[in-house]
Amino acid sequence: MQEPTSMDTNSHAAELDMMQITDSMFPTGLFAASNGLESLFLDGTVTTAEELAEFNRTCIRQQVGPCECVILANACEAAGASDRNRIRE
Repeated sequence: MQEPTSMDTNSHAAELDMMQITDSMFPTGLFAASNGLESLFLDGTVTTAEELAEFNRTCIRQQVGPCECVILANACEAAGASDRNRIRE
């Protein structure tokens, strides 16, 4: 494998993607992944533990459940059948 040059921007794509996801100052970072909880807190919409719990339940029901949980269930089913192609899909 050849060492990347400083002009080879594609060689660091995975590293940059990870930085974007985990950088709280980048719009796709932790702030965006929190579904706007910071803004709701600053606006006074979510200020108690009960409101935070309801916010989390809503996120799970309306975002995580319909998307990530469906993906996870399909991947687990494919893994149970040892179907590597389906897992990748």
